[in-house]
This record gives sequence, C-alpha cells and structure tokens, in this order.
Amino acid sequence: MRKKTIGYARRLHLSFLLILLIPILVSFILYLYAVHQANEQSDRLHESLLSKVQADMDARLLSVRSVGSRLYIDSDVRALASVSGEMESSHAMAQVRLYQELNSLVLSSENLDGLFIYFPLTNKVISTNGNMDLSMFYSLYYENSALTEDAFHTLLSSDHRYDMHMLPAKGGSIQPLMLLSLPPDSSSTLAPIHRNALFSGNAAPAAGAGGICQYRNPLAASS
Repeated sequence: MRKKTIGYARRLHLSFLLILLIPILVSFILYLYAVHQANEQSDRLHESLLSKVQADMDARLLSVRSVGSRLYIDSDVRALASVSGEMESSHAMAQVRLYQELNSLVLSSENLDGLFIYFPLTNKVISTNGNMDLSMFYSLYYENSALTEDAFHTLLSSDHRYDMHMLPAKGGSIQPLMLLSLPPDSSSTLAPIHRNALFSGNAAPAAGAGGICQYRNPLAASS
C-alpha cells in the first residue's frame, strides 16, 4: 500500500511539473517567434531606409550629371576648348558668358556649391570664383600635402566618363568630384562634383570653390 502511495505521489509530482513546463515552453516558443518577427521587421525597415537613401543619392547624382551633360554641349565650352596658347580679346565674351552660365547653374542647383572648367590647351580655369591659370587655382583652393599640383593637373587632363573621385581640398576638406571628358578633338574634361552634404563628414573648401564639371579642359563644380 505504501509503495502504491509513493508511486501515485511521484506521478502526481510529474504531472505538476509537466503542467508547469508547458506554459514555460509555450512562452519560450512565443518569445523566439516574437524575436524573429522583430528582426524581420527591423530588416525590412533597414532595407526600406537604404532604398530611400539610394534613391535620393541616385536622384542627386543624376542631377549633377545633367549639369555636366548640359555643359558638354555648350557652344562656349567647345569654342574655348579648341583655343591653344593664349586666350585673345575675341574670346572675352565667351569667357564672360561661360562664367555667368556656371554661376547660374550653381544657383539653380541644390546639389552644387560651385563650378570650374580647366582648359589644358591654354592652362586656364573658368570658375564660379573667376578666371585664372591652373597654378593659381590650385594654390587658392586645392593646395595640400595629399594632392600635388602635378597630380591635380594629371587628374584634370585624364579621360573620364562620369567617374567619381574624393578630392582633398585646401584646409583638409574632402570634395566628391565627378569627371566627364569631352571628345578627344576638343581636349576637354568635365568634372561634376557634389555638395558635401551628400557625403557625411565632408566639408567645403575654405574659399567655397570646387568643381562641378571638368572637361578635358575640365569643368568642375565646387562642393
């Protein structure tokens, strides 16, 4: 009789344990499911945010490219790109119109802070900050230990197709620069560069110049 009582008590204890374990097990399963759902929702939110950021960046890049494309077919850019040696007085009006056009493009764009065009055949730069030779332009806005004048000249004179460069500028800032070259017969390069706000942590150069379009006589906009 005693053994039967002990056996019955053990079965009863086991039943109680099972009754206690079942809700614990169910709670654990529900917890795992909730964590899984939370992780999936978090992943979806991250993907949605990344998609929005990508779409915004693509729209901004397209906007900058459109400025480069517009300057790519500009008659004054083409005309000045074909000049070799010294710019003459007959080219003065084309330079003035181009200077005004660059400033107009920057004012109408939310993604650019400035523009410059380098013409290698004359070694001149036309920018939103004025017209000067490449050496002075480099000294004013890009002179630093990470980018020599020769390296700057080589970059602007190379062939480009809307390729991006993170360019060190004077004062330690970094400028995102997009480069586009004109056809070989015009020996020009266009280089759109974006407003630094698009790139976290970047600051505009002290003088606010940079490049948006750099033709192989590059045209560049300041960022």
